[in-house]
Amino acid sequence: MPSWCVTQKQIIFGISPVAVKSVLLRQAGEKSLADLSDVGVFLSAKEPLLSIAYVDTPKLFEAIYPFIQIALPMVAARFTQDEVPIDVSSVQFPTPRTIGRHLRPSISVVRRTKLGIETETRETLPILSLGATVPLAVSLALPAAEATRWLPAALKALTI
Repeated sequence: MPSWCVTQKQIIFGISPVAVKSVLLRQAGEKSLADLSDVGVFLSAKEPLLSIAYVDTPKLFEAIYPFIQIALPMVAARFTQDEVPIDVSSVQFPTPRTIGRHLRPSISVVRRTKLGIETETRETLPILSLGATVPLAVSLALPAAEATRWLPAALKALTI
């Protein structure tokens, strides 16, 4: 739920009350998003920004990677129950440091230009861009969901 707050020095807009609260609770001397060099490039552009989204991809990856390591073997076990053998072991996964050192923050901006509305996204993990990912995920998931309906029966027919 979009939220906002008016203080004596500023007006704060956020996509949620938590986002507004995080700005209000910032300690004196603590850097803001505008102080980051990656974000500063967009803020210093000629065209004004309509919106900016920032995701600290390395920290997000660090938080979710252990869950991926747990979930994939569980998914593989479920496929094995349906007679679709998938061999996944958490030992096969690269270490978080191996992947994490290649990640950079994800930044998406929307700006108004003379030619219309322009968007620009810089990211190292494409799964974080909902605008691009949701249609792609749906297009990939539908055939996969359909395949799970007939694949176990087809594999069973091949082994008989």
